[in-house]
Amino acid sequence: KKKDKMKFYLYKKELCSSIYKPNLSYLKKFPDYDRFSVVKELDIQATTIDEEFKNTKIDFVKIDTEGGELDILKGGEKSLHNLLGLEVESEFFQLRINQPLFNEIKLFLENKGFVFVDFLRISRWERFKLRNTGQPQFADVLFLKSPESFISELKNSKNEQLISKYVTILCLYNRVDYLQFLIENLNSEYVDKFKIKELLHLVEKKIK
Repeated sequence: KKKDKMKFYLYKKELCSSIYKPNLSYLKKFPDYDRFSVVKELDIQATTIDEEFKNTKIDFVKIDTEGGELDILKGGEKSLHNLLGLEVESEFFQLRINQPLFNEIKLFLENKGFVFVDFLRISRWERFKLRNTGQPQFADVLFLKSPESFISELKNSKNEQLISKYVTILCLYNRVDYLQFLIENLNSEYVDKFKIKELLHLVEKKIK
């Protein structure tokens, strides 16, 4: 969330590594918890989204950083104003000590004008087997600028490029309801120009 030096904890399973230490008292309830063991502590120089992209307008952000998502979002508050949406991994339980959880991320983004839309992928653990039928532990979560606020901002900016970008995101994430809302509430000239009805039809086919 700021440009500073910090600790990064390298875990036995490298993909689980994080800026947060593992919460072994919780993880021990589940199989193969040893993969979260810290094998090395690294001193790293951190930076922020706002610093790295200060000369770039960002349309969409995907963050999967093993517990560090809210910290990163807090370092990107200026950039958030331009975003059309985000896909953010969020935990429901403290897999790592003092890490922010889904509700905190949801509240933060709602205060920035985004709507929680969907759980895209949910990872579940059972007490005795690691398979996808147990307790939800974390998920990839979709947040979007609501179609109402998008249309409102479009009227102020008159930036037609935004329509193409927003509609592309809606198609990628199968948001038929949002596409339908645009068809019913956007200027018909835009609906025709960006072929939103045709795209809606294709997304419906993809879902089926």
